[in-house]
Amino acid sequence: MRKRHETVELYVSQAQGHQATGDYRSALKSARNALSAIEREPVSFEMEARVLLLAARNAYYLSGFDECSIYLDMLGELIRFIKVDAGCERYEASVIRANILRRHGEYRAALDELSDIDGSVENCLAGSLAGEKYLIEGACHYFLKDTRRAKEILETALGLTAGVSSWKLRARVLTMMGLVLRRLGFMRKAADDLRRAAAACSKNNDEYGLAAALLNLGITQYHVGDIEAAERSVIKASSLFERINWQIGMCRCLIALGNMASMREALDEALELYSEASRLAKEQAYQRELAQSLSGIASIHTVRHDFTSARNCLVKAQMIASEIAPDGDLAAEVTRKIGELEILEGNIHKAMYRLEESEGMAKGQDAPLELGLVYRAMGRAETDRGNLDTGKILFERSRDLIRKSGSTYELARTCLKYAETLISSNRTRLSSCIPGKKRTEEPWSLLWEARHLFTGMNVQHMVDRVDFLLGREERSNTTSLMVDVDDAVTGSGLIEISFVHDYKVCDGLVAVSPIMQDVWDRIQFAASYKGPVLVTGETGTGKELVAKLIHNSSARAPGPFVAVNCAAIPDHLFESEFFGHRKGSFTGAVIDRRGFFEEASGGTLFLDEVGELTTLHQAKLLRVLQEGKIRRLGENSEHEVDIKLVSATNQDLGSKLDDSSLREDFFFRINSERIHIPPLRDRREDIIPLLSWRLCGNGNGTNGRTVQVDSDVVSIFQKYHWPGNVRELISITDRLSCLANDSPITINMLPDRMRGDSTLRPDWNSQQPGDCSRRRLESAMSLCRGNKSAAARWLGISRGKLYKELKKTGLYRYYHRTT
Repeated sequence: MRKRHETVELYVSQAQGHQATGDYRSALKSARNALSAIEREPVSFEMEARVLLLAARNAYYLSGFDECSIYLDMLGELIRFIKVDAGCERYEASVIRANILRRHGEYRAALDELSDIDGSVENCLAGSLAGEKYLIEGACHYFLKDTRRAKEILETALGLTAGVSSWKLRARVLTMMGLVLRRLGFMRKAADDLRRAAAACSKNNDEYGLAAALLNLGITQYHVGDIEAAERSVIKASSLFERINWQIGMCRCLIALGNMASMREALDEALELYSEASRLAKEQAYQRELAQSLSGIASIHTVRHDFTSARNCLVKAQMIASEIAPDGDLAAEVTRKIGELEILEGNIHKAMYRLEESEGMAKGQDAPLELGLVYRAMGRAETDRGNLDTGKILFERSRDLIRKSGSTYELARTCLKYAETLISSNRTRLSSCIPGKKRTEEPWSLLWEARHLFTGMNVQHMVDRVDFLLGREERSNTTSLMVDVDDAVTGSGLIEISFVHDYKVCDGLVAVSPIMQDVWDRIQFAASYKGPVLVTGETGTGKELVAKLIHNSSARAPGPFVAVNCAAIPDHLFESEFFGHRKGSFTGAVIDRRGFFEEASGGTLFLDEVGELTTLHQAKLLRVLQEGKIRRLGENSEHEVDIKLVSATNQDLGSKLDDSSLREDFFFRINSERIHIPPLRDRREDIIPLLSWRLCGNGNGTNGRTVQVDSDVVSIFQKYHWPGNVRELISITDRLSCLANDSPITINMLPDRMRGDSTLRPDWNSQQPGDCSRRRLESAMSLCRGNKSAAARWLGISRGKLYKELKKTGLYRYYHRTT
């Protein structure tokens, strides 16, 4: 008997070891061996229950839901026939069974399973199991559209997992929290949580947790338009899921990769990925994943104008979505796609019925992205049936919501669809309600915003599509303005720029990009947060402006704002400057003096260039940052100071930590909350708003005026790499304003470094030197508005060769007439 017990315990120990490292297949094998040994020689109830739960959990991890259910049923029978208190075993069994129901998409059934548990049982359990219960509840509420409730429950789960130091479960909760934050539009915060989850799992060799975090990180990266990084994350996740045979994860990876292939317009590849996901979902009864894959297949059929096949797939997907969550996010998405299909088939009345139904679902989900997509489709439908002004309002509403959601890809598509609608419809009626704008300026600005966003995503087919429309629009501008393109090498098409107050997020912050909207959200949080804030970013991005906004938005606004350049403080004056001194404490101390900390008490102390502080200086600041107390030079008593600390640096503090030039204890005291300001080249949609603010807004004392600018100047502003960021843009804009003196701003007024910048050459020119294909010629001529001298310079060839190539491709006569 004892020998048998030792054998079972050995198998159990092996199973627990394999489970801890993520080797669930080996863990299940050891658990099965333990059950076989128990059949030959009975053991205690506690041991058998332990083995059954171990086998059930690892079968669940391997998607063996039927086998898992068998073990749970055996445990139930064991509890029923043996009259013992088994509350804890029932609790864990219910948690596992609820997980199975969740994986099958039966979210309400999973919540019912957990609600039957006696709350008093939690006292006899480790916090990790209670944390898992809250994780399941949070996930179910997420899929049942109650996103805010899901966030609250997951925050509770994070608290429980922190208390028991369960890094594995904590990583899973962080992953689920990433999904919730992504739906709420906090893409950057979502990515941060998912990276933290991935790092914890990678450090502890948890392949399942790492794969789940990477998959969701990839989906988040996909939404913000970082397609290459997204594909790398999902491919790595897929290989990990395959290694541990986690089939639902493999299915989800196939769907995500299908979405990315579709985004790249690799339709055959996308269809193959969606079809494989559909096959796997059918085999394993993954209802949600089956509906998602069918929705993806329908999108491919729609692009190929096979509307019958698309409708069949969407109807099947809708039936599944209605069964698992009638008002959930998936149901809203599928219903919207049916509405979009009706628009393409010309059934506008049916389309609006479907879209209004989807709108009702989306409004109850705290999901700005899905609601924005619904309004985009409604805008198209209203425009198609002649309600142009209503269509415009819906498109604007859609753009605002999608920008708020942080989905760069969908924002770019919305700008493009909006511009296409303006171009194809009666633009006079649509544009007339926007004061101070030319009829062709609105679609032009939309197309340029779409182009910059698509360029950053490396989706060339979408850039080409925008370039084609830009060519049409720019030729239209040239014609309407009666510009003689032979007057200047680069053309002389003038556009009028005026400042739109919607560009201003708040006083002092001008931006329209989603990434800067997120920075504003972080500023607002930092203003209400009592801890220290670290602001990072390249030189010229506006770190001091962010510090002032934090101060002005906080309850400390009436107090002082004291800015200190740490790089300018001499070593021998450091303590005197920061802490103050008493008269006579050293030679030259002829009066009592307060230091920076006392001056800022009741307000905000801003430490600029904090990375320049030496390790000795850092050590001297530790106590005041921790305790809020300072001691002047020459005094024995301490003074309390009440400050909000905001620090800023353009240095890589991670590398300074690595080479020990930055103390860890100091770093953690100043980095409680972090705000990163992206460089201007990574948020090019903010360039024109900043230009108009400086020229026409309150940026340099002017307000409400309209300025004429050569369209080539605007183009160069958008393409320039801006090494000095916003500071450089302001300097150049002020120079242009002075040079122009109320006359039009032309390209010859730009600094030489901008006119001669090699980065201004189009991507297709640098990638294919010497290529004079028809597509490339069309792009060059469109960009230069038919000016052959300018086009030849863009292409890097002589004007004579350009004429020959135009004649060879049959384009000469067309562009001769246009000119």
